Amino acid sequence: MKKSYEGYALPSTTRVVYILDYRCPRCCSEDVAIDESSPVPFFCDGKPSTGDELRSWVCSKCNHRAEGREFVARYIPREGK
Repeated sequence: MKKSYEGYALPSTTRVVYILDYRCPRCCSEDVAIDESSPVPFFCDGKPSTGDELRSWVCSKCNHRAEGREFVARYIPREGK
């Protein structure tokens, strides 16, 4: 699953635009999603994707569950707006 992010790279005021390609680390399936019952973290390290990377994700194919950062297979930079 590819998900786009836009925001600022804190503490600077640099605007960032990128895509993270999420895949299951066990079976490599793209059929992954955020576990909606997992809590959203209430802090920021300066990236727009931090919340998703720290939430729990699940693979629909093999039922593997882990934090989103374990599911990130690839970072795809994009030009800012």
